[in-house]
Amino acid sequence: MTTVTRSGRGLFAPLNTPIRNWQGRRVWIVGASTGIGEALALDLAARGARLALSARGVERLQAVRAACMA
Repeated sequence: MTTVTRSGRGLFAPLNTPIRNWQGRRVWIVGASTGIGEALALDLAARGARLALSARGVERLQAVRAACMA
């Protein structure tokens, strides 16, 4: 299902062009303590993104945070 605005474009346009420069972009990652969320956090931190991380496991999330800041 697609939401259409008056202009005829979808409300959420697909990302046809990948973002190449993450430097300074703000990204909120939910589930950042394990798996794909952790990998994404580490990758985007290395690319210079400003991250907001959230997860259920505080101890593991703190470890991911430390790794992102290293």
